[in-house]
Amino acid sequence: MKKAYFLLQFSIVLFLLLLSFQTYPTTALSFVNETDKLALLAIKGRITQDIHGIMNSWNESLHFCDWMGVTCSRRHKGRVTLLSLEKHGLIGSIPPQIGNLSFLRGINLAENLFQGWIPQELGLLSRLRFLNLSNNALQGEIPGNLSFCSNLEVLNVSYNMLVGKIPNSLETLGMKRLNTFFLESNKLTGTIPKWLGNASSLVQLSLKSNRLHGSIPGELGKLLNLSILRVSVNKLSGVVPPAIYNLSSLIILNLAANQLHGQIPNDIGLTLPNLQTIFCGSNYFTGWLPVSLSNASQLKKIAFEFNNFSGPVPPNLGRLSALEFLVLDQNQLENVEGDDFSFIASLTNCSKLSLLDLGVNRFKGHWPTSIVNLSSKLEFLSIQDNQISGRLLDGIGNLIGLTSLILNENFLTGEIPNSIGRLEKLNRLWLFDNQFSGTIPSSIGNLTQLLYLQLDGNNLEGEIPS
Repeated sequence: MKKAYFLLQFSIVLFLLLLSFQTYPTTALSFVNETDKLALLAIKGRITQDIHGIMNSWNESLHFCDWMGVTCSRRHKGRVTLLSLEKHGLIGSIPPQIGNLSFLRGINLAENLFQGWIPQELGLLSRLRFLNLSNNALQGEIPGNLSFCSNLEVLNVSYNMLVGKIPNSLETLGMKRLNTFFLESNKLTGTIPKWLGNASSLVQLSLKSNRLHGSIPGELGKLLNLSILRVSVNKLSGVVPPAIYNLSSLIILNLAANQLHGQIPNDIGLTLPNLQTIFCGSNYFTGWLPVSLSNASQLKKIAFEFNNFSGPVPPNLGRLSALEFLVLDQNQLENVEGDDFSFIASLTNCSKLSLLDLGVNRFKGHWPTSIVNLSSKLEFLSIQDNQISGRLLDGIGNLIGLTSLILNENFLTGEIPNSIGRLEKLNRLWLFDNQFSGTIPSSIGNLTQLLYLQLDGNNLEGEIPS
């Protein structure tokens, strides 16, 4: 009897123990669920305008893992791993409770209208790999404790109203996995941190359109994996470190609108063979344009406007079959004596060319006949304020893609060709301050999209076509 009673007691104790082991995970999961759910509800509570009704799904009828923009882990049930609410026109602020979503790997709130400060509590998210808060109206400084997000690979806070310096504490991110660092179009001040040169995994770096000053650190030349470098529209000065021109992985190099000086290396097309875009406009660069540019065979966009470049345009740019933009205006470029615009003849091989700007330079000589053989995709052509003479040939009508034809302030003579009426997409035609004579061709009446027409300062006569 005692034995039976003992067995019964043992069985009850064993059952209670088993029951406690079974209920513990459920209790823990419930607590975790509540933590993540409450954090999401805090985010919802900060949304003041939701024109697309995105938050309508964030209600009790659905499990929060099924709410729009929320993704949960398959392995860790009820843990939010991704918050993706980009491009929904949401207005509001980001609550500190977002730091309680401790399993988050990605946050994408881009292209909304989130305001206020970036919460410091984001630094609690040690698993975070992707943070995109771009295209909002966020203010304040970049939180220094983002450095605790030790797995962060992508940090994009571009197109906000952030102020202050780039935190030095973020150096720890650079020494780990950071490969994308986009801070462009804010109001950041200070200098470009030298520690960025230690971010060996960095592939994309954009600091453009801020208020940064000082020089470009030579340490950036150590970023051997860098494919995008954009530091334009700042107050940077000095000479570009030579090591930058040796980053052979560069695809985009944008140095425009600063106070940089010096010369572009002659061998840049050899040292940057993968280059697709080079923007150096609105600086104080001098010297000749590098002939080696044609060796960077993938080049699509070249812009060297508003500098002090001199000498001829390289005659071999026609080797760049992918070339779309060539912007060289506001320099001191000229054609060598006896060279009848051979570079333009070369450009006729660039079938994708859509923009050619040679305005405000020192080109002289007769109107280059090869212009009429440029790509039919050409939309913008400017040779204004040079010393071009001769007649505007009838073949100009072949450039049927033109929307802007800007030839003012030259020495062009003869009649305006009737074929100009074939340029049906034209919305800007500037021929003023030349020496055109004769009557205004009636075919101009065919240009139904024309918005700007300037013919003054010529020797035209007769009636204005109806």
